[in-house]
Amino acid sequence: MPKGRPTPITAKVLERIANEELQHYSIWKQYTGRDIAPDLLRIWFYTFIARLLGLTFAVKLMEGVEQGAQVNRPGQYAGDSRDAGDA
Repeated sequence: MPKGRPTPITAKVLERIANEELQHYSIWKQYTGRDIAPDLLRIWFYTFIARLLGLTFAVKLMEGVEQGAQVNRPGQYAGDSRDAGDA
């Protein structure tokens, strides 16, 4: 198998994760009514990290960022740096 290509099992896992993320996107799109374009810089960054440090490291890094986005104080939205009392 050429270097840099995922094994068939890894490819299936990545495809499953991608499908789950697409479902999440569709759910949020229904709630917000907004169609958000992919963040090309973020895609490039994680592709670069995966090639440099390995796919497992890149996926773990993405999971950590996602978990950090889910841990917000009550009344605060992800990406909103203001306190709930400031609004």
